[in-house]
Order: sequence, then structure tokens, then C-alpha cells
Amino acid sequence: MSKRHNIIVIVLIGFTLLYLNVNYVIASDDDEDGIEDEFEVLNQRDISIEIEANQIQIESSLRNGDTKDEIELKITNDTEGLSVEVSYESEITSESVPVFELEFGIIFRKLVEFVDIDSNNNYDPLIDDTIWEFNLTDFQPVRYAQINITESTALHYFIINTTNGVFAAHIYFSEEFYVVNGT
Repeated sequence: MSKRHNIIVIVLIGFTLLYLNVNYVIASDDDEDGIEDEFEVLNQRDISIEIEANQIQIESSLRNGDTKDEIELKITNDTEGLSVEVSYESEITSESVPVFELEFGIIFRKLVEFVDIDSNNNYDPLIDDTIWEFNLTDFQPVRYAQINITESTALHYFIINTTNGVFAAHIYFSEEFYVVNGT
């Protein structure tokens, strides 16, 4: 009986030590954001920003590792509306892996409030009743704030408003993983 008791005690101690060791490895999230610190460091980004009267250009590249990983964002606000152009490129330094590129853009010209007569969830000016239209043509100067996350990383925050405040675009660009407004 005592031999069986000793084996059970040894097994329990072994499980306890194994659990503590595994828990120590998993619990490397010092900033408690739900993302392991090592993964955060591998994905930190360098960001350069140019702000002009009606345009913002942001270039972001991966800080660490052998992967070329770049994001470019160009935001323009003028009499045509608010346009956003995004491009992404990723390339691993291995010759066997192809380059991945993605580019897209969108222009916000106006806000339209309407009654969806045909219930298709799309605005069709020939069918739906237009209640109100607001052209996105007059903008305030871009507001920018840099919020330090850590000693070496920051969150870049831009606000683009129409002059009357009806429309506002809030744009966040972070140098590392960061929870903004619960997301």
C-alpha cells in the first residue's frame, strides 16, 4: 500500500511540475492583451506618416524577420469626397514563395438616407424614396494624435470630419497589437 501511495504522490508531483512549466511558457503576455509577447514582437511594425492639407499617406513595414510585409494607405479628402486606397505586399525571402499583392480603393462621395421600397438592402434612386442626401465635399483639417502603447510602439489616430460634423472617419494604425474601443 505504501509503495502504491508513493507512486501516486510522485505522479501528482510530476503533473504539478509539468503544469507549472507549461503554464509558465503559455503565460508570456505581460501586457495582458491576449496575445503572446513573442508573437507581438515578431509582428511589430515601423510606420511613417505624411500629412498634407487634404491627404494622409501611411507606410507600414514589418520590423522583424525575413518577411517583406508592407502596407500602404492613402487617404484623400477633397471635392470628390473621401477616398481610401490600400495596398498590401508580402514576400518571404525564399525564392520558391511568390509575392502576394493586394490593392483596392473606395470613394465615399455622399451619404444618402432612403426608404428601401423593394427591400433589397441596396439604394436604387429609380425605385427607393430618397429622404436626404449629403455630399462629402467640405472637410476640416485632419486631426492626428500619437498614443504611446509601450516605450517602442505607438498607436496613430486620425480623425477626418466634414466641416459641419455630419460625417467623421476615425482611422487607427498601430505599431503592434492593441485593443481599441473593445475590438
